[in-house]
Amino acid sequence: MWLHGSAGVGKTTIMHTIAEIMEGKGCLLGSFFFRRTGDRCNTTQFFIPTLAYQLALSMPETRELIERAIEDDPLIFTHKLQVQMQMLLIWPIKAALQGESSASRHGRVLVIDGLDECQGTKKQLEVLKTLYKATAELPSSIVILIASRPESHIQNKFDTVLRRASALVLNDIRSVHTDIERYYIEKFREIKQQHPLRANIPPFWPSYSAINKLVQRAAGEFMYATIAIRFISAQRKHPVKQLDIVLGATARRVENIDHVLDSLYVTVFSTYKKDDLPAVLLILGSILTTSYSPIPAPSFWDRLLGLQTGRVGRLLLGQESLFSVGHDQSTYSFKPSKKPLLSVQIYHASLRDFLFDSSRSGRFFVDRGILLEKLAKRCIYLLFTPDVDIQNYIFARISYLLNDAKLTSELHDTIQGSPAGSALTSSYSWYPSVIDPFCLQWIYPEYLTAIQKLRFEDKDNLYLTSLLPSYQGHLRQRLEPCLESEMLTFIILVYCLSEPSYTFQELVDIFFEELPVLKVELINLDREHGLNLYGCRKPTFGPAAERKVEDLWQILKANIASTISQLESNGDCYYTAARHLVRCFMLTTTVHGDTRNPEVGFEI
Repeated sequence: MWLHGSAGVGKTTIMHTIAEIMEGKGCLLGSFFFRRTGDRCNTTQFFIPTLAYQLALSMPETRELIERAIEDDPLIFTHKLQVQMQMLLIWPIKAALQGESSASRHGRVLVIDGLDECQGTKKQLEVLKTLYKATAELPSSIVILIASRPESHIQNKFDTVLRRASALVLNDIRSVHTDIERYYIEKFREIKQQHPLRANIPPFWPSYSAINKLVQRAAGEFMYATIAIRFISAQRKHPVKQLDIVLGATARRVENIDHVLDSLYVTVFSTYKKDDLPAVLLILGSILTTSYSPIPAPSFWDRLLGLQTGRVGRLLLGQESLFSVGHDQSTYSFKPSKKPLLSVQIYHASLRDFLFDSSRSGRFFVDRGILLEKLAKRCIYLLFTPDVDIQNYIFARISYLLNDAKLTSELHDTIQGSPAGSALTSSYSWYPSVIDPFCLQWIYPEYLTAIQKLRFEDKDNLYLTSLLPSYQGHLRQRLEPCLESEMLTFIILVYCLSEPSYTFQELVDIFFEELPVLKVELINLDREHGLNLYGCRKPTFGPAAERKVEDLWQILKANIASTISQLESNGDCYYTAARHLVRCFMLTTTVHGDTRNPEVGFEI
C-alpha cells in the first residue's frame, strides 16, 4: 500500500502512529524512516540490516536463520538489496511461518516512510523494486506500507509496474480542512490554559474568523498549522501579538501545493532583526547541509563558524516554530559526553527546499555554493585545531565542501595561505604549538586528496609546491624526536614499507614481545613526541570514511618514509636499513614509498 501526499500533510505522523499501534499489538515486523538529514537514514545501506534486526526481535523464531545467513556470508550487507531482502527477511519469515495455516496467521506489517528522502532516484526505485518482489513471495497476511511524496518517478512506478498496489491520497481538502480546524481549536485552548502569559490573553481569543483564516491559509497542509501554532505559542512571545503577525502577513497565491509553507517561512524570518539575519541564514544553511544525525549542539556551531559563544543558541532558541534545541546525549565527539548537550532538530525538510530556492525565499535565499565556500574556508582555517568535534567534522566534510563550493579567489587564497599551505602561522592565534597526530594521520591526507580533485587551474601547483611540502614539514617536526631511538625509527619505516599492510601495533608486538620494558619506552616516545601510531584513534564517521581508510593510510605512510629518508642525522641510513630489514623478514614483495626512485621495486 502506498500512502502519498505533498509536504506537510502529516505522512510521517501517520506512519509513526501506525507503527506504534502495530507494535503494541505485536503485528509490527519492522519499520524504516528515511530522513534527508540523517547519515544512516538517507541511504539504502542500513535499510535491510535495520529491518532484519527488528525482525529478529519481533519474530524471535527468525533470529537463528538471520544469524546463520550472516555467518555463511559475512559480506552479505554489500550485496544488492534484493539479495539482502531474500536472505535476511523473506526466507526467515517464510521458514518461521511454515507450520502455520493461512487461516491462523494474523496480519503483520512493514512500515517504510519518506522514500523520497532516500538519496538518489535510482536508489528509491531499487527500494520499490525490492519491496515489490518481496510482496510476491511473502504470505498475503504481510502488508508493506510505503509513504512518500508523489514524486514523478515514484508515481510512474505505481501507475505502471505497481498498479495493483493500493494507494491512499492525503490531499482530500474538505476532510483535511475539518481536521486542521479541530487541531487549531484544541491548540489555542492549550495556549490559553498553559502559556506563561495566559493571564494577558482575552477570554474570547481567538475569533472564529481568525481560525477560519488560518485554516484557509494552511490549504490542507498540516505542517503549516503545526508551524503556525509553534510560532504563536513561543514561550518568550505574547500569543496575541504572534497571531497578529501571522494573520498580518500577506498571503501568497499558491500554484504549487509544496510551496504552501513559503508565506509562513517568510513571516518567521521577517521577525529577525536586520543585524541577526545573515548569521541566522548562515547557521541554518550550515545545519541543513550536514548529513549527520543528531545535528551537533549550538556550541559546536559557535566554534566552527567563529561566532560569539552562545550566539547560535540565542538565535535558535527564539524560533521554536521551525526547529527545536533540546537535550541530547549524542555529540560530534568520539567520546561520549559527560553531561547532556543541546542538540538541534529541524522540524521539516521543506525548510531546506525553501531556503535553497531563490524563487521561493527571495531575500532569505541561501546560495549553496557560496555557503559551502564559506564553510570550506573555515575548515581550512581550523585544519589543525585541537577541538576534537571540529576535527571529526572537517574529516567527514572537507572533500564534499571543496567539491561543491563556489570557486572564488578568496577560497584560492585561503588554500594557499592557510596553516596547511604556509609556514607563516602567526596570524592564526589558536594555532597549536604541537599538532594533534590525528590531524596529520587523517585530516591532512583527506585534505590533500580533496585538493587534487579541485577545479582550480593551478591545483597541481598548489598541491606540489605548497601543500605537500608543508605536510612533510609538519611530519618532520613530529618525527625528528623519534630518531633518538634507532629501533623506533626502524619499526616506523618497516611499517611504512611493508606489504601486506601490518598495523604499527602488530609490528611492535611482534618485534618486542620478549622485551616488554623497551616496548613501553618506545610506545611512550611515539605517543608523546611522535605520531602516536601505536594508540592512534581512527575515524568512525560512517561507511564512506571506512572505505577510504586504507587510501589515507597509504598517503601517510608514503610521506613518512620519504620524510625520514630526507632527515639529517642519518635519516637516509635508517631508510636503507629498514628496506633491508623488510627484505630479511620477508614482509614485502614490492617496496612502496621510495619517492626518490619509484620505478625500482624490491622483490624477494
